[in-house]
Amino acid sequence: YNRAKQHQKAMEEEFHKKDMEYETSIKKYQQLRKEYEILKNSLDSSKVSAEAQALLKQKEEKIESLEKELGWFRDRSAIDEILTKEEQMKEDPVVAEFRERTILCKDWKAPTSKMWKQLSQTYQTYMPLVFTNIADMPFQEKNTCILTHMGFAPGEMAILLETSPQRITNVRIKANYRLSGSKEAASLLETLRAQIRYNERKNRA
Repeated sequence: YNRAKQHQKAMEEEFHKKDMEYETSIKKYQQLRKEYEILKNSLDSSKVSAEAQALLKQKEEKIESLEKELGWFRDRSAIDEILTKEEQMKEDPVVAEFRERTILCKDWKAPTSKMWKQLSQTYQTYMPLVFTNIADMPFQEKNTCILTHMGFAPGEMAILLETSPQRITNVRIKANYRLSGSKEAASLLETLRAQIRYNERKNRA
């Protein structure tokens, strides 16, 4: 039993670590793009020094490297668009209300059926291409996917869904396997983002 608990804890720590690494890559990408645009706009193209050109080139290479690492889309505008939508989604009042419910207190109440429906509708508004692929999943799987993409931690999901962190890990594995064939809980966020690219290509075909 203790060995199983230790293994479970290690799995939870690992997928949380990967989620954090992924978020760090996103922030690096956003910062690099910002620095690149500021530098580019501040330079007179007719009087750009070799040093400035080298710096611009260096930042371009770093941006391209991060784009490959993130690997969701074929162009920068698409990456910017999804990052913007994710930030807007995380700040939505419906999401904020769920965040408040992750704090256990004397008057704590579980989210109602109406709230879960609102959360699902909110996710569909911001991420319609992903929602298409998760809409028919069982309740826990669908909402675990939604909460994962909205930036909730495993422990917070366990509180909202009134279950254990171990169950959340298992559900993430099931959802990820259903979407991508991967049996890793840690890569679910990446899988959800990849659904956008997949559905965009399918719609163009």
